[in-house]
Amino acid sequence: MPGLGGAAVLVARFGFFGQRPGGGSYTSGSMSRRARFVSLSGAALLVGAFVGASVGAAFGQDRGVGGGPELSRAGEAWHWILKLQTTGSVLQVTAHPDDENGALLTMLGRGFGARTALVSLTRGEAGANAIGPELFDDLGWIRAAELEGAGRWYGLDRIYFTPLADYGFSKSLEEARRSWDEEAALADLVEIVRRERPLVILARFGGGPEDGHGQHRFAGRLAARVFEAAPDLYAFPPREGRRGFLPGALFVRERGEDGGRAGEGVAEGVVSLDLSGSRPWLPHSFAESAARGLAFQRSQTRGAARGLGRVPGPGPTALLRRVDDGGGGEDGGTGAADLLALLAPGKASLFARFGGVVPPRLGERLRALDASFARIAAAFDWTAPERSLPGLGAALAGVRELLGERSPSGFFDVRHELERKEEQLVAAARAAAGVRVEAVARAPA
Repeated sequence: MPGLGGAAVLVARFGFFGQRPGGGSYTSGSMSRRARFVSLSGAALLVGAFVGASVGAAFGQDRGVGGGPELSRAGEAWHWILKLQTTGSVLQVTAHPDDENGALLTMLGRGFGARTALVSLTRGEAGANAIGPELFDDLGWIRAAELEGAGRWYGLDRIYFTPLADYGFSKSLEEARRSWDEEAALADLVEIVRRERPLVILARFGGGPEDGHGQHRFAGRLAARVFEAAPDLYAFPPREGRRGFLPGALFVRERGEDGGRAGEGVAEGVVSLDLSGSRPWLPHSFAESAARGLAFQRSQTRGAARGLGRVPGPGPTALLRRVDDGGGGEDGGTGAADLLALLAPGKASLFARFGGVVPPRLGERLRALDASFARIAAAFDWTAPERSLPGLGAALAGVRELLGERSPSGFFDVRHELERKEEQLVAAARAAAGVRVEAVARAPA
């Protein structure tokens, strides 16, 4: 639960663990398969061989590692209620902590209610340390914890690391491919995509020379390959019974971000998103939340919040190019609506996404759940968020009833999304009720 200060250490074998808001999981092995992570809720430290951690439940706290924005009880409850409206989800692929586009993740997650996840191929253990003498493995632990704190500012739902170890600056993609086992790394990333099942993959790097660092190019190459590999059960047999998954779209970062006002002078086929906005219930803009999250990564930034105090003028923009074969969205794939429409309730509510492929009876029950989520949002009282509790409880009972039934084997993705709705309903109810649990661990006498 949010706010737990103590840390229990659990040692586990190679594999993933259950992920829900307030829980986490991590990994470990040799130089490249090494223990990695810190629980994003501050409740536990889980050691295994991958990293998948839930950041969401720590959302809104201004205490503990990294804190995050100070939200009102109503603001925190609304964060989860907004997420109930859609199954829209994104996974951003990066090479190191601090590579992420925090403003984009903040905008999609907090502004539009998408489920957001981030995968860093490494913990950045070969980087410099601006705040202390720790290097290599010790620095990797520090940077993983710093990314945890940054994720609270971005409002991330999950953070993942792979077993790859950062070995220092790489001059070329070829050097990175010689240093790392690309097929093993791809298999690990395939497992993350199958576990997270994102509608959209966001490649922070394109894989070309413009990315500079060879590890950045490697991350871009892997992001493109995983889009095609994740549904291939022949090349990548399922682990733990997880089925193949084909994301809905792949967007790659276009060079020239921050080059001007969103939508101006943008090449055809490029999505331009203005990241300078905010929402009335948020204390900071998307860009400022990102700057504060990056500032928390002190080993790299010395705590400097770059981008704060920006003079009035054009705000930061995200430039993304859709590179899969899915075609354009409502605007033919040439503008922001292509990405945002994929994540919006109109295309990504439970019924909009699954109603046409499930039996009519199940489709109607999904439609009823969507309607209950919409009623909760429409009736939300910003002065008394606890008034949403009866509606949240009824919706939670409906979701659990469906999850308790034996579902046909072909509806794996429906069950996956219902489990995410269960998590979001519990988190929304906890926030609306103002429930917080604090634990204090005292050293033995």
